[in-house]
Amino acid sequence: MYTPKLAIITPVFNRAAKLHRLYDSLKTQTCKDFTWYVVDDGSTDNSWDVITSMAESAPFTLKTFSKPNGGKHTAVNLAVRNIEEPLSFIVDSDDWLPSNSVETILRCFEEFGGDAGLCGISFLRRMENCPFDSKPYPKSPLLGTYVDIRINGKIYGDKAEVFYTRCLKEYPFPEFPGERFYHEDGIWVRMSKKYMMYHINEVVYEGRYLDSGLTLDGRKMKLESPLGMMDRSEQFLTYPGRVIISQKIKHAILWDIYSSISKKSRASASFSFGTAALCKFLLPVSLLIKKLW
Repeated sequence: MYTPKLAIITPVFNRAAKLHRLYDSLKTQTCKDFTWYVVDDGSTDNSWDVITSMAESAPFTLKTFSKPNGGKHTAVNLAVRNIEEPLSFIVDSDDWLPSNSVETILRCFEEFGGDAGLCGISFLRRMENCPFDSKPYPKSPLLGTYVDIRINGKIYGDKAEVFYTRCLKEYPFPEFPGERFYHEDGIWVRMSKKYMMYHINEVVYEGRYLDSGLTLDGRKMKLESPLGMMDRSEQFLTYPGRVIISQKIKHAILWDIYSSISKKSRASASFSFGTAALCKFLLPVSLLIKKLW
């Protein structure tokens, strides 16, 4: 039985009214060499009914999963555990893809992929209400780690990463009981310790940030997930290579804030002497910022 080359992963939480736009964009893909993995993350609307209806009529392979609500990252983990396709692409339920997205992705992997030292390719995304995310890389293709290109290169905003599935299986998102959020870049930084990526100026993802979406509702989710946020900052603070000082200060402050919320012992972090001293020095500033939040 033929296995498609690309898995498109979409976690869904109460998106019955929004999911059709992504579904329609997948139906119009110029290349159908993909499987759509849709995970209902404990929706309380009729999302599951919409998903199962789509599965019955989709002109491509659509695999459905349902689980209790645990957050986007746990839904991604569930999908990844079941994926057989060599490439994986996380696409939010309220966004959509240009009609040539799959074709572009597979063409670029055919041209630039295949190296065991690569974890994937980072493409561009175009968000209607956030042109910042559409800014191109300084050159294309650009080879380097996520940390070197995106963090040290100060290329911020969301992009569209397509990973080798084996790498997502190697680096699953951490799950902490009672928490429903984990920042994706914590895993991208982990991958940077071992893998590089190509960065290519081709738009393969489109969307619009919603007032009710995860991105714009982020602070509340983060405050309710302090252990995950601490883990994310620890990836930046313990990274064995170079991380620009502004990011070290930012994550030292964030680590201070979320550790004070979690009540987890500060001694539990395996920081170097210098990093531990930085966190301690910035603690008064961190607690002031926490109060302002």
